[in-house]
Amino acid sequence: MPSGYLDAFRDTYPRGDLQQAVTQPGMDPVVKDYLRTLRSDCSKDGVSYCGADAVDLFATGNADALIGYSERLNPILSHAKKTVGTLHVASATLGDGDAPALFTDALVLSPRCSSLQCQSAAQRFATYYVSDAVFEVALMALDAGIGSVPRYLLPSTTSAFEYGLVGGDRLHGQLREEIKKSRPFPTNGVLKAQESGILQQEMKEALGL
Repeated sequence: MPSGYLDAFRDTYPRGDLQQAVTQPGMDPVVKDYLRTLRSDCSKDGVSYCGADAVDLFATGNADALIGYSERLNPILSHAKKTVGTLHVASATLGDGDAPALFTDALVLSPRCSSLQCQSAAQRFATYYVSDAVFEVALMALDAGIGSVPRYLLPSTTSAFEYGLVGGDRLHGQLREEIKKSRPFPTNGVLKAQESGILQQEMKEALGL
């Protein structure tokens, strides 16, 4: 929930301080109003479906759009009625503008890896792990057998978008364009905000969950 709030905050205040957003006592009232608007758009007969996984509804043509992580494209395209050519990817606008905020997982060296041999091995593994070739296997699901649907995860390097089968994939190209002007989440404060539960509760109220 704090991650969704930070994305909405950046859409509302493209030049705002995300660190301040995650450490302030509660949700910004303007951002909350935008989330209430999203609740209205996601509701039917007075019931909010903002927290529902509507992949089946969207894939079968019973919903006009689906908001979610890029990897939701995988189960959507697993439906026979949906093909890459029928889909368009765009950053979800949660405020007055379109300014994505992203986070990435990190590889962390254990303090027990103190020898030069261990550090060298760790460096080689990290280099291999984030190489374009490995990303191609993971993103295009080449390890899952012939005919498998790409996973459509976001790689942590821009070069992976240009490599091999990923570079020729239409939806990966759209994802690349959508995140070009993104900013990273703050490195401090997010975990504390999650633990406090304040932003989570306010987002649930705004979205009617």
